[in-house]
Amino acid sequence: MRDFRASDPAAMADSPLRDTVRHFKETEKGVSSMCKELEKIVEEAETKGMEKGMEKGMATGIEKGMATGRLAQLHDLVKKGLLTLSTAAREAGMTEDAFRRAAML
Repeated sequence: MRDFRASDPAAMADSPLRDTVRHFKETEKGVSSMCKELEKIVEEAETKGMEKGMEKGMATGIEKGMATGRLAQLHDLVKKGLLTLSTAAREAGMTEDAFRRAAML
């Protein structure tokens, strides 16, 4: 277990592990190989992050668009006299003043 905590390969007791760590830390080919692997990991993480961000952004956009559409419908019904301002505000989950400002009445 001590070998896994050692940062210096020379301090490792297990010969195969020591040789492998030395290869990846001290040879040009090993360092290059590790760099390529880390770059792949970073690229995959960035791709996953972008995908999650896009999904979340789209969900938020859809949600906001639906709320805006609902508010516009309620506004039209009030404007046509088919719904009272009080009822429209309650349906929108707002105070009458907030509804008036949001719907620009």
